[in-house]
Amino acid sequence: MTGLDEPYWFYLNMFLALFAAEALAQFVSHLVPHFIIGMALIAGLYGLFMLLQGFMVVPSEFPGWLRWAYNVPFHTYSWRTFMYNEFHNQSFPDAAESGFEDGETILKIYEIENVNRGNDMIIMLCYGMFIHFSSFSLLSLKHWLKKRKNISEDA
Repeated sequence: MTGLDEPYWFYLNMFLALFAAEALAQFVSHLVPHFIIGMALIAGLYGLFMLLQGFMVVPSEFPGWLRWAYNVPFHTYSWRTFMYNEFHNQSFPDAAESGFEDGETILKIYEIENVNRGNDMIIMLCYGMFIHFSSFSLLSLKHWLKKRKNISEDA
């Protein structure tokens, strides 16, 4: 455990998680007029995302009307890839007494035994790119509206 057996997956996952997190923080900072409000909104969003990623409450325990929310946070894809890398095909003979003799048991508890790391990385990349594009579009719209307002005031 913690042998960092596949460092490329670890670093790719970390890079894409930070890429998506930075994109979302940038987008929210363009939406709100004050820095402190933006920080509070981002903290609230990330807190909500952590609740919905499946760590504190596994997806099968979500109410029926909230099951879709498991797929919304980018944290879901990052966390389950980290978990899969850490526990897949691992054995823990010292923990056999408590029922955790292998990593597959832990993955089953969190309902992430079937993870496709490549798909999760593509989803996080698309997530970050979409948010960055949305942020650019929002800035372009704000610039265009401000420019239009200035032209109408001059006339």
